[in-house]
Amino acid sequence: MTARYLLEQQVPATDVATPLPAPAPRISPAKPAGPARPEVGAARPTRVLLVEDDDALRTALRLLLTRHGYTVFEEGTGQSGLRSAYLRSPDLVLLDVMLPGIDGYEVLRRLRAVSDIPVIFLTARSDSADVVIGLTSGADDYIVKPCHSIEIIARIERVLHRYRAAERQDEAVYDDGVLRLDSQRLQAWVAGAPLPLSVTEFRVLDRLVRHANVV
Repeated sequence: MTARYLLEQQVPATDVATPLPAPAPRISPAKPAGPARPEVGAARPTRVLLVEDDDALRTALRLLLTRHGYTVFEEGTGQSGLRSAYLRSPDLVLLDVMLPGIDGYEVLRRLRAVSDIPVIFLTARSDSADVVIGLTSGADDYIVKPCHSIEIIARIERVLHRYRAAERQDEAVYDDGVLRLDSQRLQAWVAGAPLPLSVTEFRVLDRLVRHANVV
């Protein structure tokens, strides 16, 4: 479904197609240990996509993020990073600029065509013009390497906090300039005028508005 949606949005098939994996080696089956019992009410770990072509740095960053409780996906090229961003739906992308194939700026440009996922550039390009290009291209932050690991974590948490705060606001209040819905107070307005609705009528309207074009 994700791939079909991306293709409908004119994303090139080469950006979406996943290469076939190499055949797995044949091993003797282990004795089944029984199904794992999921933790009731456990929150899903925040997923970070790390796109960095330096193997040593990528490993160090993965260990850092994992130690702070993040689930990390790793990619070493712009093309594979873009594909993972499309299909894995991470919560945040930590993106280098100088990548083999397509660079980080192009990865962000293509990603922004279909997604507003948080993206932080982590790059050695420290020129002020590069910083301006990165931020005006749609990046949420720009970190210059080398930097302290504490700074990386702090910036990631700040960007995620800002996005989550915006999502909470979106859940509470819908406003398209004409129709305004407050889901906490169960109140509605049209062009600034109160719309008298019962609780059930409000919930029906709120549901339809927030899921437009969805059956």
